[in-house]
Amino acid sequence: MIAIDTNVLIYRVSEDMENMPRETKALIEKAKNKFSQVYGKHEQIAIPMPVLIEFANYLRRKIGTSKANEKIDDLIADENFKILEDREEYIHMANSVSEEYGADFTDSLIYTILYVNKINRIITYDKDFSKFKDIEIIK
Repeated sequence: MIAIDTNVLIYRVSEDMENMPRETKALIEKAKNKFSQVYGKHEQIAIPMPVLIEFANYLRRKIGTSKANEKIDDLIADENFKILEDREEYIHMANSVSEEYGADFTDSLIYTILYVNKINRIITYDKDFSKFKDIEIIK
């Protein structure tokens, strides 16, 4: 199983790229292409709960609560995705991971959820994940 990070979901729905810098446009296109390479062609794509929460917050700011809720419901219902829940003990583990690696807490929580679920590949454009040596970053 492969996981995706919030930035991949955000880039996937990015459409208004007209006024963006060329580098940003290239990154968004790269992310969309990478997502297309895995969606529906392999095993399920794991979405850790913190990724889903960050994505929902992003959508609510961009398109409003009602439309965001529809998109999140569609994502949850899509059999190509598997939502990975977090648990109280993961919070404690993520605190330790964050301290040990000097990483952002949310990224540490995502990493912890992946680690516990034995998932060692993630599509992300977040540099913090390079701090975790036992996870392969797919770009």
